[in-house]
Amino acid sequence: MKQKKLTREQAEERYGNYLVNPNEFALQAAEETWKAQGYKNWEEAAIARSADPDATKARIEEFTAKNRMRGIAIMTVGSAALLWYSSQNPYIPPGH
Repeated sequence: MKQKKLTREQAEERYGNYLVNPNEFALQAAEETWKAQGYKNWEEAAIARSADPDATKARIEEFTAKNRMRGIAIMTVGSAALLWYSSQNPYIPPGH
C-alpha cells in the first residue's frame, strides 16, 4: 500500500481485482508498466530490456510464426474433419 502510494480503499480494490481474476490482474499490471515506460507493446519492452535485443527479437518472431502456422493447421484439419463428417452424415430434419 505504501510502496505504491495507494489509499486503503484503492489497495482493497486492487486486492479484490486480484482475487477475482489473478491472471487478468497480472496482465493488466504488466501492461501498465510497459505503457508507463513508453513502449507500444510487450514485444518492444522485452526487446528493449534484453541483453541481446537481436536474439530476443528473433526468438519472438520465430515463436509467433510457429504458433501462427500451428493455429492455421489446427483450423484447417478441424474444418476438413467437419466437412467430411457433414458429407457422410447429412442433416435430415425430424419427421421426414
